[in-house]
Amino acid sequence: MTDINTRFRGLLQRPYEPTFVPKNNGQLYFDVPDTYLTDHYRPFGAALQNRFGTNAQTRIPLPNITAPDLAYADAVSRRGGFSIFHPSHQRVASQLIELFLEQSNPDALTAMAVFVRDRVNGPLFQYALSVALMHRTDTRDVEIPSFFGAVPRSVR
Repeated sequence: MTDINTRFRGLLQRPYEPTFVPKNNGQLYFDVPDTYLTDHYRPFGAALQNRFGTNAQTRIPLPNITAPDLAYADAVSRRGGFSIFHPSHQRVASQLIELFLEQSNPDALTAMAVFVRDRVNGPLFQYALSVALMHRTDTRDVEIPSFFGAVPRSVR
């Protein structure tokens, strides 16, 4: 089993980079099922798996899950700004945190986080997952990277 610190730190890196791209300098790869891919990438599923997943030392297989209804997250545009001080953003963040807290174990949380990551605003995802990781007893020891370590220079 992969160290949960490694998998969650990988999910928190580069929020606008698709999840199927290897993380941790190419050392961590999430085996993303076609059902997790957004409509934009779904036609290229097999090619993406072959292109990106071959050289990573650590591969994390993901089970098929029931897709959550993320319509509420549309209140924060995918590439727009996110502020926890904006009331509508607070509501979205709260619902997303609740979704993450409801997951039964770190594996289920990983699967849900991978599914959600490419569908919501990047900083919103980072915030919600970080809060959930700190409040769950089974992930409390995950080291949350600083903002400057998780967001590429071009976004800051």
